[in-house]
Amino acid sequence: MKKLSMKRPFVSGPKRSGSHPSKSGQAILETFGVIMLLCLILFGIVQYAMMLTATEIIQFGADSAVRARAVGLNAFMASKANVLATIPNAGERITPYAVSGLSQTTWENANDARSAFYSSTRSRSSTYVDDISNFPIYLGATSAAHADSILSYERSYFHGNNGPNEIAPPRFTFSGDMIRATVRQAYPLTMPLFRAFSDSDSIDVEQQAELAHHAELFLE
Repeated sequence: MKKLSMKRPFVSGPKRSGSHPSKSGQAILETFGVIMLLCLILFGIVQYAMMLTATEIIQFGADSAVRARAVGLNAFMASKANVLATIPNAGERITPYAVSGLSQTTWENANDARSAFYSSTRSRSSTYVDDISNFPIYLGATSAAHADSILSYERSYFHGNNGPNEIAPPRFTFSGDMIRATVRQAYPLTMPLFRAFSDSDSIDVEQQAELAHHAELFLE
């Protein structure tokens, strides 16, 4: 006789509802990584745009300084012209008063170059004297201390703080009938995550401008 074999019935385990906790955590980490990458790209683009703007301001300072020297003004007058031209890069105003908000952030957030310049050089409150009204008095200063008492910024070399991000005074060199002005600044990097792009807290910006030295035509 053949033995009848009894098969053990299959009993399924309890059904699991939802996804596994480890998969949910992995999705959160992946999302966080993508967001960080996008922020890194965005901040990098913004910082690069700020650097380009700072470079244009330093170039404008060099242009103003060499133009002043080319028409016969002395180095001190040319330096004051450079200070006024580079105000958007100069940080917070120290003299005649300090107003929070009139810093490079105001310049960076402006809609266009014209609005940026006026935002950096004018007080938002009518109770203060506009910087622009001080420009003629500033240009008439007879010494660096006099100029500093009229108008000064935290990164202005007349302010005498010798900080790491100070805008250096223009350096003039002569070659035949040509005169060249060189202006530089260690422009601070302020955007978050900038360490991903640079080991330093600033980037050196140096610009030059050259003109024919034709002061004799103006001084005849």
